[in-house]
Amino acid sequence: MSYWTKRRKIRGEVQHILTEIIDTEKRNIDVKEKWATASLSPQLSETLVVPVTEFSSQTPLFNPLFNNCSETSENFASPLGDVDEYDEVENAIMSDSESDQSSQFSMMEELVTDLASWSCSFNITLTALAALLTILRKICPDLPKSPKTVMQSEIYKKEVRDSSYCYFGIKQGIVNRLSQLVAKGTTVNQVIMLQFNIDGLPLFKSSKIQLWPILCLMEHFDGVVQTNREPFTVALYCGNSKPTDINAFLKDFVEEIKDLQETGIIFNNVCYEIKISALVCDTPARAFIKCIKGHSAYHGCDKCVQHGFYAGRTTFPETAAALRTDS
Repeated sequence: MSYWTKRRKIRGEVQHILTEIIDTEKRNIDVKEKWATASLSPQLSETLVVPVTEFSSQTPLFNPLFNNCSETSENFASPLGDVDEYDEVENAIMSDSESDQSSQFSMMEELVTDLASWSCSFNITLTALAALLTILRKICPDLPKSPKTVMQSEIYKKEVRDSSYCYFGIKQGIVNRLSQLVAKGTTVNQVIMLQFNIDGLPLFKSSKIQLWPILCLMEHFDGVVQTNREPFTVALYCGNSKPTDINAFLKDFVEEIKDLQETGIIFNNVCYEIKISALVCDTPARAFIKCIKGHSAYHGCDKCVQHGFYAGRTTFPETAAALRTDS
C-alpha cells in the first residue's frame, strides 16, 4: 500500500470517529436539556427571571436538579480530548511509512545501479537484460521495464549551452575492462597506464552536428602491449559546434583523473595505481584543448616563443629559440 493510500485511509477513519463522537455528545446534551427543562417547576422558572443587577447581589440558587445536571455533565468527559492521540498515531504511521518508502527507494536505486554495472562488466545485451527485468519484476514490480532506463543510471548527463554532454566515468570503464580481463585469465600489472584521446567527429554532411568524445585506452596487460585493444568512452559531447566552454567540457574528466592518480582503484582486493602515459590529439584539437593559437598562426609554436615566417605557409626556422614557460 502506498504512502498516500495509507494517509487517505487513516484520515478517513479519524474523521469518521470524530463525527461519531460529536454526534454522540450532541445527543447527550439535547437529552439532558430536555429532561432538565421538563423537571423544573413553574415557580422556579419565575424566580430565575430576575434582573442582572438583582441577580448579582443575591446568593446563588441551590437546587439538587442543577447539581445533578452539573455532576452528570462533569462525569461525561468529552472524548474530543482523544483527538491528539489519533494525531499521534497518524503521525507515527506516516513517519514509519515515509521511512519504509525511503529505505525501499534507496534499495531499489542500489539494485538498478548493480544491474547496470553487472551488464557493463559482462557485456550483457539489451535483449538479455530486458528478459531478466521481466523475470525480476514479478518479485520487484518497481523495477524499470526498459533496459535502457537501467543503463542510464550509470550515466551523468547535463546540458552545456544548447548542447548535450554525457559523462560515463574513467573508473567505471577501468573496472569493466578489468572484469573482462580477469574473466579471460589475463594478468594485469598493478600499475595501469592510461592513454586518452580527444577529437571532433562530424556526423552528417548536411548538418553541423558533431561529436567530441573523450576516449581512454588501457595500454599494458601482463607487461606486453596488446595488438587488439579497444578504448572505452569516458565522456561524450554533442552539439552544432565544438564545446564553447572548454573548462566545463573537461571539468569532470580532470577532477576524476586527479582523484584516481592520488587514490588508485581497488578491484578484487588489489589496489591498482593509475598513471597517464599520453594525451593524443591532432593539431587542431591540441590547440583547442590547450587554449593556444593554431599551428598556422605566427605565434603558433607551442614549444618556443619565436615569431613564424611565412614562405607559402607559416614556418619556424629557428632551432634554438627561447622555450615557453607556460606562464
